[in-house]
Amino acid sequence: MNKYIIFFLFFFIYFPNECIAHSNGNLMLMDSIKKLNTQKYADYDCNRKYLKLIHDNTIYELLDFGSDYKEIITTNGNFLKNVSLYNKKTLILIFEANSFIDCPIGLMYKYNSDGILSEIIDYNEHYDFSIYNLIEKLSDDFNIDAINSQDRLSIFKYENPLEERYEYHIRYSVDKSKSRLLKINGTNGKTLEDVMTSNYY
Repeated sequence: MNKYIIFFLFFFIYFPNECIAHSNGNLMLMDSIKKLNTQKYADYDCNRKYLKLIHDNTIYELLDFGSDYKEIITTNGNFLKNVSLYNKKTLILIFEANSFIDCPIGLMYKYNSDGILSEIIDYNEHYDFSIYNLIEKLSDDFNIDAINSQDRLSIFKYENPLEERYEYHIRYSVDKSKSRLLKINGTNGKTLEDVMTSNYY
């Protein structure tokens, strides 16, 4: 599976309707195989398409992802989210990575059907201008508080290796009628585009 297919899989969410309940805990290690345990969600209505709970200043979200489960963990004080995908039948971990809003950050770890680490993808490769640099630039140059405006902001990485283009594409909702679109060079942080667009098409 190439990097672009993985990127699509990472963010496309599907919500069928199934009950989930298994053994105790969150993530348990069994013979070096990481598996999801969904007991902590069992007290919730299993007919719901989306399950969420808060425990020890940590937010746990569980989503039915077709043939898999997707769990998103957000710890208070950390603006990055840990995203994991598990096989629904075996509960074995398929991949795990961190993200900021829509944007994968750092290393993604992929596992085969037996739960053995099979591939590592570095989403920071070619992005010398890091997500931390980007957050600072959005604040300093555009007066956008990315950390506290995540509900109004989307960030994607655009890659065209043939043209050696690695960019951050940002959409910031200014109000109900318009958004600000930004393109930032992922290598040096240069602003490539800054335009306003209507939210009505």
